[in-house]
Amino acid sequence: MIFGGHRDIFEVFEGKVILEDWESLAIVIPTYKEAENMEPLLSAIKSVQRVIGRVHVYIVDDSPDEPGDTLAKAREASNLFDLEVSGIRRERKLGLGTAYKVGFKLALDEGHSFIAQMDADLSHSPSELPSMLRMLVDYDYQVVTGSRYQIGGQTEGWGIGRRLLSRLANSYYRHYLGLTVLDATSGFKMYRQEALDNIEFESFKSNDFGFQLEMAQRCQRMGLRMREWPITFKDRTAGESKMSLRVMLDTVLRVRRL
Repeated sequence: MIFGGHRDIFEVFEGKVILEDWESLAIVIPTYKEAENMEPLLSAIKSVQRVIGRVHVYIVDDSPDEPGDTLAKAREASNLFDLEVSGIRRERKLGLGTAYKVGFKLALDEGHSFIAQMDADLSHSPSELPSMLRMLVDYDYQVVTGSRYQIGGQTEGWGIGRRLLSRLANSYYRHYLGLTVLDATSGFKMYRQEALDNIEFESFKSNDFGFQLEMAQRCQRMGLRMREWPITFKDRTAGESKMSLRVMLDTVLRVRRL
């Protein structure tokens, strides 16, 4: 049975733990000035941990080192919710792609069985994590992408202009790179350990948002078993978006280098 991504998580999984005692899920979350989102995000991750099993969160933070900053709030929430969280502070804003590389390397070095990536602004709901994990554990996929454009997926809080621009950009990326994945720019993904182990991150050309496209391209070229899982992408309610028209246009130009 493939479980629906929008049903109540405890009704679906009936309290059963997905992972075995020796397995674990790492969640890599790049951040830049996301202090106000740390408590609700980590609370939501903790709420699904009992049906997942062991979870370890890696916060890769490029924010300035200030009182009450992102990592300080993450530490407070970690203690409050009794959740395993590692904070990695970088000296300056070094790009989304490099943040994922750092987080993936740590997760692989520490032997986690499954590795997820997601945004810090709650646009990716942690309630989808168990369903995505089940696709890897029970159905033997190697990569699962949380997809706005798979049947059943959607966005909330976007105007028609932003929806149209996102659709057009995504169609361009898919056509130019020959991608089969419907949501080529999704930042909500989950991998088996061996899938990431075999990717040569040193050869990547993208350090920012284009990293998502390069990952999709690399996974497809490697012949990994991939599945898209429908999600509801919600616009952030706190903090500032790092995506802009300028960034999107820059990614359109840079995609020709891939």
